[in-house]
Amino acid sequence: MPVWSGCNWQLVNGEDTQACLGVSFGMGLLDEQVEAAGTLSAALAALRTELARPVELSPGQVALPEVTALLGSDTATVTVRGTTAAVAASWNRLPALFRSGSIPGNTDPIHVEESFWPADLVQRTGSNAAAFTSFYVYPENLHDRARTVLAQLDPSAGRTRAVFFTNDQSLIGHVYPVKQNDSAPLAGTWADGTPKRSATHGFHTGPAATDPLSTTAVGNAPGVVLGNNIPVLLSVMVPRSSAGFLAAQLLNRQLAHRRGGIVSGTFKSGVEFIGAGTEFCAVFLSEEMLPERERRLLLEDFATSMTQIPDAWIGDILAYAGTGGSDRLQRERALVGLGADPAPDVADIRAAVARSSSSLHLAVDPVAPGARGRQRANDRSAGTNTVAINELRLPIGGYSRRYKSWAPRGFQGAPLPVIPALVIGRESIFIEQWQQLRMPGATAGNAADANNLLAVLEDGVGNLFVLDDKLRMAMIYPDLYFRSKALRRALDQRLAGAPRLRMKSKRTASDVAEWRRRRRRSVGIATGLVAALLGGLVAMAVVQGDRAEPIRDWINISETATLDNGTTITATRFDIQHPTIDQSEYVVNVEVNFCAGGDTRIGDLAPDAQRRVSPKDFAMLNDDYLEARLVDSANQLREQALQPGECAIGNLVYQGQSLDVPRLAYDNAAGDAVVWYSYGKVPEQYRD
Repeated sequence: MPVWSGCNWQLVNGEDTQACLGVSFGMGLLDEQVEAAGTLSAALAALRTELARPVELSPGQVALPEVTALLGSDTATVTVRGTTAAVAASWNRLPALFRSGSIPGNTDPIHVEESFWPADLVQRTGSNAAAFTSFYVYPENLHDRARTVLAQLDPSAGRTRAVFFTNDQSLIGHVYPVKQNDSAPLAGTWADGTPKRSATHGFHTGPAATDPLSTTAVGNAPGVVLGNNIPVLLSVMVPRSSAGFLAAQLLNRQLAHRRGGIVSGTFKSGVEFIGAGTEFCAVFLSEEMLPERERRLLLEDFATSMTQIPDAWIGDILAYAGTGGSDRLQRERALVGLGADPAPDVADIRAAVARSSSSLHLAVDPVAPGARGRQRANDRSAGTNTVAINELRLPIGGYSRRYKSWAPRGFQGAPLPVIPALVIGRESIFIEQWQQLRMPGATAGNAADANNLLAVLEDGVGNLFVLDDKLRMAMIYPDLYFRSKALRRALDQRLAGAPRLRMKSKRTASDVAEWRRRRRRSVGIATGLVAALLGGLVAMAVVQGDRAEPIRDWINISETATLDNGTTITATRFDIQHPTIDQSEYVVNVEVNFCAGGDTRIGDLAPDAQRRVSPKDFAMLNDDYLEARLVDSANQLREQALQPGECAIGNLVYQGQSLDVPRLAYDNAAGDAVVWYSYGKVPEQYRD
């Protein structure tokens, strides 16, 4: 048990060989508004960075403390470790940091531990930053907002509760004195005004629901909540105490016990605890995804038996329980206005289990296989009342705008395996076939309710991630669609009014450039209008000065293409290896002979623009214009700039589907485009 000094200092136990000194604040993700998501994280990152700078202990003696920052659902913690002298010297900086509100320009938000079921948190606590832990988000004016947050966190200001802790008695009261009373106010609502539940409000101890799947959850009341293709099963609210923690563990044991005759395979489940004021939100997860039918049956059975915990189980768990909560639990209870955590007993655990049934949320997936209709097994039913579950379905309705992709079958490196048309409708935004394209994840779906938006996230290259209030998400990559500019305008109009956040993603400007290159190849080859799809002949003429138009050539394999600077390119025969038992895809090898001509004299292009060769200039496509992927080979064509008259010979080896009649495409920075077809397969309109 920790030893308290006043109400704001805690001497913690532990076997740490280093001195530690930290502070926990009564503010977390649930307290941060959607439009400010990432701000508190950036403020903590600034504190961590400044506290971690080297400290001079004496002339010539410098110490480097270790600093960690942890942002939770409703608390935030910064901890410094090192020698007592180093920790104390680093801690001396805190008051000046809070007063200055200094946020270095290169400060990024710290990574936040991902929420397992953000849709449930939104349902229980309203719209707030906890919905975005799967993403690296921040507002446009991040640093200005972060300075405001630093002022709110300043312990000297008394605007936010703060509890200090250390394992070194000599550091008690260091910089910030011991207080007997904490006058900082306790907020009664979460970020968007949703009321917080008190320790005694909102519970009932009556019988568990007999039809748990018949109601959509409202707030913390029992009912179903959308579970987007994730292994979450359910959640309940339990007291933020040792008794509440043990009660959740007993509920998990009951869940495993009730699986008999329902779950056909192995079943393991666990519990994760999310702080929510005076309570924990206990989220129950299975190690593996259950078929939706089995999940429904298990949830229905558990909901009607969850409080039937044998006395022996309680005795078992109490035998291993300590006499009070952990240092962290005691500290967090103080931050939310609770007193010391008493040793758990049978009555407290029984009460926590009974109360949990009044906040039971069941995770269902209305579009999963087996989700529709009434089903029975072992005289049990799944979905006895499907009205509530149907309410979780995406409202499709009619639509007014449909945008087709130029690469509907996808390509190597594409963000989706296939790219169906995007629909911007009156009620929703979705990718056609989205039900079949769902991916595991808390925000999977490729579809969103456009009338109930939570936020729009935009990465650095203009890709959009549209989230609704059930945490469904439509991922939109405008550059993968025809009429991308018109699409962006339509999206701006449809998404107007939704909070906008910036987001870091793995997509870069080079990815977008590569997508555009692929578009020029695949679309240009398919239509024979490559020039028009490179921005139009007018734009091309501006770049090329006096040049009438780039070279366009559609020829048989082994024939030679000649560019206007004299460069010649020859692709020899296609060496095709057909699929086998050990190799499921085609493998095609083609030899390229590239001989450089003179300098390029087109606008601002470099002189070697048509003398430079790279494997990236080539692509192999099948009859459906689906690109194969380039694989490494021993004699692969090298990327290089050749001198006039110099030649390079190398192989290009591709692997992919349906390459029995392949074609090889080439383009360059000057807009030249050549396609080598299997012999005799050049389309009639391109033959001489």
